[in-house]
Amino acid sequence: MLDQHITATSNGRDSQVTVIGAPDACPICHHKVVPMVMKATMDGLVTRDRLQVAYLCPNRECGRMFIGIFNTPGGHQQGIFFFEQVLPATPIVAQFSKEIRDLSPRFVDVHDDAEAAAAYGLKELEGMGLRKALEFLVKDFAMRGRDEAAIEMIRPMALAQVIENYCDDAKLKMAAKRATWLGNDETHYVKRWEEKDVNDLRTLVRITVSWIEREILTEQFTESMPGPA
Repeated sequence: MLDQHITATSNGRDSQVTVIGAPDACPICHHKVVPMVMKATMDGLVTRDRLQVAYLCPNRECGRMFIGIFNTPGGHQQGIFFFEQVLPATPIVAQFSKEIRDLSPRFVDVHDDAEAAAAYGLKELEGMGLRKALEFLVKDFAMRGRDEAAIEMIRPMALAQVIENYCDDAKLKMAAKRATWLGNDETHYVKRWEEKDVNDLRTLVRITVSWIEREILTEQFTESMPGPA
């Protein structure tokens, strides 16, 4: 749906306008859809350079309405609007296994907040949130099964030290270290890894989660299946 003619209302009058681009997914249920145009209005008594289109999601499990925002950039012909964004922005919440949820509930909560920041376009806050979530995950993993004295030592320890001293698996250590490097970049004035961004950080956090989950599951099956009698 790259070029569509619709009727828009402005100051009680209807007129035909052209929209370039359109939402291809519902921002609420996140399914790929061809949304139904319900009503369109133009802002601005004189310039009429902003168009709001009310859409209906055709997904039967959703059926919610959302708004598409269109603008006319300077120099373009009046009556032609280009797609910009959809509202409301709702995050896609990552699904974590029971092992991860039991290990570190705070990791899951903070990770959800970071995803919400991304949905609202707050990229700077997303990176900081992922860095904080990573610290909860790694420290909770390092503290599990340890006595209170060890736990109290790990709590205030720098994340890099926790990874070095308590992440024995080489692949887990590799991923967690690099996630920490990029996470630190998201909180510092000067970036060290200029060619990397928050998407790379998100990927490394996901890899770290995967290796931690594998270690936990491996231990569980080793304990529950010690070997034939």
